[in-house]
Amino acid sequence: LLMTTDGGRSWSPQTSGTDATLSALYFVDADHGWAGGRDGTLLMTTDGGRSWSPQTSGTNARLLALHFVDADRGWACGEDGTLLMTTDGGRSWSPQTSGTDATLSALYFVDADHGWAGGRDGTLLMTTDGGRSWSPQTSGTNARLLALHFVDADRGWACGEDGTLLMTT
Repeated sequence: LLMTTDGGRSWSPQTSGTDATLSALYFVDADHGWAGGRDGTLLMTTDGGRSWSPQTSGTNARLLALHFVDADRGWACGEDGTLLMTTDGGRSWSPQTSGTDATLSALYFVDADHGWAGGRDGTLLMTTDGGRSWSPQTSGTNARLLALHFVDADRGWACGEDGTLLMTT
């Protein structure tokens, strides 16, 4: 983990307390952030990254994306269709049923109810109930989706391998 306080002109290392490869990172503000990675590793900071606390994810799957809508409610996704949710800032995580075994590498929520996850073979999932249920969507591609971004519950973008760029309205 690295941190900058000058817009990226310089970076200083932070002590994560793990040797696991970290592949997901999300901050909701300057103090509250989470990192995830190999073997279900989840870490949380409440002091801007000066210290990181391990969290129990309940999975051994590699976690590839994190998204939070506030300092309490967030989701993680990764290998084998893994989807996790927390409502207490990451102190405890609950598995969600994704309905897929595809690796999920992208995740985005516009609010506590509306979210999307994407990944291998163009897999695209949507929830309208905070992840209690996930429905497959047709992406129109077989490319791996690597990032999602929505501006509201209707308008969003996905991008991925081979120059894939998708939009929904």
